Amino acid sequence: MGRFLWTHLKGYRGLAAVAIGLTFLAVGTDLLATFPFKFMLDKVIHHQDPQVPVIGGLLDHFDGLGNRTGLQSSETHTQLGVIAFSMVILAVLGALGAVVSYLQLLIASFVGLRLSERLRNRLYAHLERLPLEWHGRQRTGDLVQRLTGNVADIEKLVTDGLVDLLGGILTLFGIVAVMLSINWQFTLLTMSVMPPLFLIVVLYTGSIKRASKKTSKATGQVAEIAAEDLGAITELKAFTLESRAATHFGEFVQRQR
Repeated sequence: MGRFLWTHLKGYRGLAAVAIGLTFLAVGTDLLATFPFKFMLDKVIHHQDPQVPVIGGLLDHFDGLGNRTGLQSSETHTQLGVIAFSMVILAVLGALGAVVSYLQLLIASFVGLRLSERLRNRLYAHLERLPLEWHGRQRTGDLVQRLTGNVADIEKLVTDGLVDLLGGILTLFGIVAVMLSINWQFTLLTMSVMPPLFLIVVLYTGSIKRASKKTSKATGQVAEIAAEDLGAITELKAFTLESRAATHFGEFVQRQR
C-alpha cells in the first residue's frame, strides 16, 4: 500500500509531507495543552511554582493579579497569576491547534481528491483497453462499484489516515512519554491493558475485512441489477413490468443482507 500511494501521489508528495508535518504540530499543541492544567494543580494544591521553559519569564507579568500574602517561602508567584498565565497558554495553544487542524484537513482533503481523480482516470482508461472477452466475463455493476466506491475508499484512507490515524498514533505515544516523565509506575499500570486490547483489535479487524469484502461484492451485484433494469427501462414500461422488476430487485437486496 505504501508503494502504491507513493507512486500515485507523484506531484502531490510535497503537500502530503506538509500535511504529515502539520499532524505532528497539531499533536504537539494537544500535548502541550496538558501542562497548564498541571501548573494550576501544582500551584493550588501543592503550592509549587511551575517550571516553564523558554516563556517562563512571562509569568512574572501576571503576579500583580494576585495577593502575595500567605505565600510560602519557596513560592515566588501568586496563585491567581499562575492561573491567569495558564489560561492564556491554553487559549494560545487552542487557537494554534485549531488553525493547524484546519490547514491539515484542507491539505489532506485536497490531496485525497486529486488522488481519487487520478486513479479513476487511470482505471477507466485501463478498463477501456481490456479485450471484449474479458468484459464478457465481468459484471458491469461490479466494475462501476470499483470505479466509484473503491476509489472513494482509497481517498478516505488518505484523508483519514493523515488526519485521524497518524494523529491518534502520535497522540498515544506522546501521552505515554508525558506520563512516563511524571510517574512511570502509574504509566505501566495504565498501559497494562494495551496487550489484550491490541489482540482484540487485531481479531476484530480481520472480521471487519471479511465483512467489508462481502459488502463490496454485494454492492456490485446490486448495482448490476439496477443498471440492467434502468438500461432496459423502455422495455419494462412497454410491457408494464415495473412491479415485477421492483419486486425482483427488492428480493435480491434482501438476500444480500
